[in-house]
Amino acid sequence: MKAQRIEDDLRELSSRTGLPWGSKELFLRATTKADPLEGPIFDPSLLFANPGFGGSALGVIYPGMPNLGLFPPMNNNVSSVMVVGGLGLFAGTFFTGPSRVLFGAPFFGLAALAAIAFDNVTSSVLVV
Repeated sequence: MKAQRIEDDLRELSSRTGLPWGSKELFLRATTKADPLEGPIFDPSLLFANPGFGGSALGVIYPGMPNLGLFPPMNNNVSSVMVVGGLGLFAGTFFTGPSRVLFGAPFFGLAALAAIAFDNVTSSVLVV
């Protein structure tokens, strides 16, 4: 599964570089500041199951993921995010229901989606 490969690659990059799991530096190294010979691991948005950028992670694949039910550990279980660019979070599948749009220019990390009343409700995401 591609989601598991992304998390495995991100954890390997963390181990190899010494950058802490869930850190801004690791996120940027895996996306916009990737080594030109390696390339980015995923599009520049990352969802975390736990607050504080912890737990399982899911790299968002462009143009988005219409149904996080295909990734059971993440469906209705997103508690923190990192974004470069824009990302829409939706409570319903296929980009429906209440939503929040996050913009990272050049970077935005939200350690607790509870701060915007959107903890553990995300069922789909859209890169904007």
